[in-house]
Amino acid sequence: MKKSVGIMIQDTVRDKNIKQRALGRGLCSIGDLSKFLNGTKRMDSLLMTALLQRIGKSASNFSVLLTEEEYIYFDWRHQMCLAQLERDWKRMEQLLEENAEIYRSFNETLQRQYVLLIRAILEEKRYHNRAQAEKLLFEAIRMTIPGFAGTLPDDTLLCRQELYAILLWQKLQPDEACSAHLLEQLLLYLEKSDVDRSEFARIYPRVALQYLNLLKGREAFETCLMLSGRVIDLIVKTGYAEGLEQFLDIYVASAEKIGHLQKAGKRKKQLDALRELLSVLGENPINSEETLFLMDAGQEVELLQQTLSVSRQEQKRTQESLCEGICEPETISRLERGKHMPHPKTYAALAERLNLPTQKYYSSIETGDFRILELLWKMENHISRRKWEDAEMELQMIRDRLEIMTDRNRQYLEEIQYLIDKQSDAGDFQQRMERMLFILRITMPKTELWSWERDEFWKHFFTKTEMSVLMDISDEIYRHKEYAKAAQLLERMYSYYVRKNVAQEFHYKITLLIVARLTSALLRCKEYEKAITYIEQGINISFKCCNQSLIGGLVNNWADALEQLGQQKKALELYRLAYYYDKLMESGYAQVSKASYENLLGRQVDWD
Repeated sequence: MKKSVGIMIQDTVRDKNIKQRALGRGLCSIGDLSKFLNGTKRMDSLLMTALLQRIGKSASNFSVLLTEEEYIYFDWRHQMCLAQLERDWKRMEQLLEENAEIYRSFNETLQRQYVLLIRAILEEKRYHNRAQAEKLLFEAIRMTIPGFAGTLPDDTLLCRQELYAILLWQKLQPDEACSAHLLEQLLLYLEKSDVDRSEFARIYPRVALQYLNLLKGREAFETCLMLSGRVIDLIVKTGYAEGLEQFLDIYVASAEKIGHLQKAGKRKKQLDALRELLSVLGENPINSEETLFLMDAGQEVELLQQTLSVSRQEQKRTQESLCEGICEPETISRLERGKHMPHPKTYAALAERLNLPTQKYYSSIETGDFRILELLWKMENHISRRKWEDAEMELQMIRDRLEIMTDRNRQYLEEIQYLIDKQSDAGDFQQRMERMLFILRITMPKTELWSWERDEFWKHFFTKTEMSVLMDISDEIYRHKEYAKAAQLLERMYSYYVRKNVAQEFHYKITLLIVARLTSALLRCKEYEKAITYIEQGINISFKCCNQSLIGGLVNNWADALEQLGQQKKALELYRLAYYYDKLMESGYAQVSKASYENLLGRQVDWD
């Protein structure tokens, strides 16, 4: 990026007329904040995420580079998140005890606040001590919002962790009017503060669900129907499905109460199918009454030392030649051992020499404009839902604003344009393959048609765009009916992420797409048991990251595999559930499940 994330935050603060004292309140001094933002002092990932969220920007638009010790803490929080999701209070307490042994290189205030939240959850859920839980939560909130007294000061800016602390606290209040007023404040804050759509999709449903639970008790069914419908639409458009079952339940009950039976009937079928599907998959729905995701589930992570070491060795550079004119060889050695995070300027110089992202936080493209990143997110969302005309409109807006002389930017734009163009079936197999190779060679100039069959090829550090082009190649090979070769490429892509020293769910945006394609190819190769193994992995990652837009397709492929294995009864059940899930999520694949179900059953069915 031509601008650092810190400078981008500064620009947003200026454009929105945000006071720096409000941005850094409780987290750091104004002096330190200025140094963090202009790059003269290193900003840790926890603080960076909090600042981004306070100005309404989503950290999930970026990947983040961590040292091994930073990743240990990051993964610890993820394990805490999963234990909470599973309502394993004992495991949460064990993890809390382990926390004392974890190396701390993050913002101390945010770490202490997080521990208070976990302790409060345990006090309420494991020890049933609501009074102590409320006390701990109030202490946590006032760490970063000193003026909090049951209502939000006018200039309050919230990161997600602070928001969750407030939600937990208000739920313990005996005064319903106080609780309702605070939730109304939070909803208004989110609706008026120009929050990025990707961030809005993760936090607005959480607040809305708490408010809906109060509205139900007041029998405000018209408002319940309107608000729950709005959130369901948001979930459908983004795939971020936290609390979906609860919203459907409230929508159906409210519609029935006020006599909107047609609306209630359509959603009731989807709700029943969703519950049945969750039961079949052995997954508990994410119950917002009991669990909270206390980290950014959408954050993608790379290890700094792995990125540097792999890229240096691929380019056949010694540590001495890499650091010449930048730093001492010992600095490179410490970085590659994962024990040290360099000064931003040192890392930027090393990364530029290796043609890597020059920022600790980086995106698929190089830009200093948050508005372009938001357009990027919207465009990719349109593509995932097969809304090609909308995607092309967003692409044109991005193209008009983006610096296209940068290789990464040009490659990204070319790849998206290819995805859109291929819907018209332009060109034959050879022409499309040549076009994809041209796109890949923008950043990987020595790539040949079947380079990916050689082990040496996979020693490269792949960007998400490069991986997307490889997926496009696998699509074309599959389309050419070379199913075994397509499966081979996809398995090598998946293995690339398995070999990384980070959990696969931290690369879910790409691994889920790989798995979905791989299962289809394996089905064509009649490797049904193997396909089911990958399907189960894909479903597991989907629930862990809470993005469930591909669940319907994976369940359909599972049904296909079971049908071929002679388990027709189970296959029929899964085809039916995949149909209703895809209708609910509007993913565009429902007709595939419908046709498979009716073909196996031997007759047409009245679905609606």
